[in-house]
Amino acid sequence: MVGSSEQFVFRAAPETTASAHKLSPEMVIRFALLPGQTVSWRVLADSELRVGKARVWVTRIFSPYDYWLQTGDVLRLKRGERIWLSTDANVVAEISLTSAYAVARRPLFKWIERLRDCLADISLLRSR
Repeated sequence: MVGSSEQFVFRAAPETTASAHKLSPEMVIRFALLPGQTVSWRVLADSELRVGKARVWVTRIFSPYDYWLQTGDVLRLKRGERIWLSTDANVVAEISLTSAYAVARRPLFKWIERLRDCLADISLLRSR
């Protein structure tokens, strides 16, 4: 991922109550995808993939469909999902992944979450 960057962006919460003025931190990862390049990405948190420039091809690990995203399109991704990205344009494609900023957890909680993810992956494979 040549040219990738991480940023923290603070946006107003989408709620309409009195707490709507609270700011929630988000992490935005922006990167450029060169023409003819294919990259793989494992999503670590629920995210939104946005295409900024050029048409982008997206394949999801457990989806039988491919997606062609145009400039401005948004694709919601689930935590733990693996995607492949490529472009057929002659220009560099600009892509951003936006997710809520995750607070650091204790090692025991991380281990439990990883175990839960592994069990979910195993059960997902059995259900197919």
